[in-house]
Amino acid sequence: KKRKSGVLLPVTSLPSKHGIGCFSKEAYDFVDFLKKAKQKYWQILPLGQTGYGDSPYQSFSTFAGNPYFIDLDAFVDDGYLSEEDIAGADFGSDPMYVDYGQIYKVRFALLKRAYDNSPYAEEPDGKWAGPTYNSDREDFEEFIEEEKSWLADYALFSAIKAEQGGRCFIEWPEKLRVRQTHAIEKAKRELSDEIRFYEFQQYFFFRQWMELKSYANRNGVELIDLCRIRQFGHMEPPGALQTRRKRISDRGCGMPAGRVQRDRSAVGQSNLQMGLPQRDAFCMVDGAPFELLSSV
Repeated sequence: KKRKSGVLLPVTSLPSKHGIGCFSKEAYDFVDFLKKAKQKYWQILPLGQTGYGDSPYQSFSTFAGNPYFIDLDAFVDDGYLSEEDIAGADFGSDPMYVDYGQIYKVRFALLKRAYDNSPYAEEPDGKWAGPTYNSDREDFEEFIEEEKSWLADYALFSAIKAEQGGRCFIEWPEKLRVRQTHAIEKAKRELSDEIRFYEFQQYFFFRQWMELKSYANRNGVELIDLCRIRQFGHMEPPGALQTRRKRISDRGCGMPAGRVQRDRSAVGQSNLQMGLPQRDAFCMVDGAPFELLSSV
């Protein structure tokens, strides 16, 4: 076989005006660079939504993508955000450093503003409510239906977590933690707009990711994605995956992309205690990979 070469570059490490690398023009420019350099592979790190510690190997979900990677400039082009919205956001003081704490505060606020000012909102305002955008809403609803096997629970979990002040699910009220039917149905009603907001994030993550992937493939570049090692703090449908309750150590799992330390043990995994989950309870998911690398 003919040998091929490539470059490992996390999406987070791409240049960005908005605090962290994303699926923006800079990602397409990097594909152009790889093509010009006659490279055939772009290896990235896992694209899942990160949690405490911001390690790409420790995700809230087996399936959900990281909203940090959504290109905000695309929302400006679509009219969901203004240049002033983005210019007034503080993404951190050092453009060479990803300030994850600041990104967490600013990115979700901008995404929420874009959602509220779009045809995808639960109750769109003004021009966004008009028939011109019916096809956009239909495409969004199709995505929700096609991905409901994981998206419904992910969006519900995320909305409840936000409503609970970001607390770990083991600290939630028991009726929510063990998924009592009346409590879950009440949360779905009261948090319906917030749930739709998280569905909106995933819709644009996958839309922009597939556009970038298609562009790379058309230019002879394949993408290699490292599998996620462990998911934590996520709610999965009972029986969808083999599940175990876990107590995660303070150390967490891995490190933010691009951060290197001499102490190699800092990249080690959590110390875990495992046991059988309660039936229908929120539970942490052990997503053991079947292979280390997957070319996509």
